[in-house]
Amino acid sequence: MLIGFRFGKENILPVNMEFIAIAYVCSLLLLLPFLMKGSPQWVYRILMSMNVWLPLYSWYIGKIWWQLISFAIQFRNTTHGATIPWYQWIDSFFVQQLMILIIPFAFWFSRYRGNLMLSILMGIVIYWQHPITNWNLYGWEQGVCIWLSLLCISCSVLWLTNQFSSPQHTEIHV
Repeated sequence: MLIGFRFGKENILPVNMEFIAIAYVCSLLLLLPFLMKGSPQWVYRILMSMNVWLPLYSWYIGKIWWQLISFAIQFRNTTHGATIPWYQWIDSFFVQQLMILIIPFAFWFSRYRGNLMLSILMGIVIYWQHPITNWNLYGWEQGVCIWLSLLCISCSVLWLTNQFSSPQHTEIHV
């Protein structure tokens, strides 16, 4: 009996993107004790490597919003004037989504890449969006492997492009 695999047919991107958010929060919580009491250089570099991948998650959330807005535009003529004014739909969820969409792109700039306060802020906002009761841990083994490989890729690229600070600078940029 021939056993075959179907590659490219499954859409596993949403599961992986949600796991990136979960892995970011868990990794930040694991690194936080080291970051609070004087950061060894390797912890600071792992934080920088983690922050590089948050714009990918931000792009995923932006794609979901774009699809939702496109879907809503298709039905705009069915409401017959029963729309909600713009100032009534600005709430904490809207602010949270804007923060997830905008702040991670600051991590692409080397000045903000290792910023501890921005990292903690993003960890809180992402946890606010994905509390532990809503974590989808299906296929977590694959997600952990993907997260570790993403960290290795970003760490090696940052090292090869000399984005890490020299060993004399061990302080945290806040």
